[in-house]
Amino acid sequence: MKYAVFYHVFPGENWEDMYLEQLGALLASKLYEQLDYFYIGFNGSLDLLSLPGKAIACENQNKQEETDTLRHCTSGAKKMMMPLCFICTLKVYHVEHNTLMIGVI
Repeated sequence: MKYAVFYHVFPGENWEDMYLEQLGALLASKLYEQLDYFYIGFNGSLDLLSLPGKAIACENQNKQEETDTLRHCTSGAKKMMMPLCFICTLKVYHVEHNTLMIGVI
């Protein structure tokens, strides 16, 4: 059985914290040791990423969306289908925390 992780990173506000938290959880898990393929698509300069040893990283040409990462996911999945393959996708996006106050006088 083959295992793959395709990870899309969008460098929005606080992206580094989310990236390091998710990457740390993956590295601490037993899944990381079992990975046959670990691809990171990044919508920024690769100089900003810290990469684990198994990772293959690519700077996406389209900096506004995840299409390039999904294309690599599709082509990688086709290459790995022998006979079973598990694929996990992870994403880092900016999350806004808005506060709405209702009924305050």
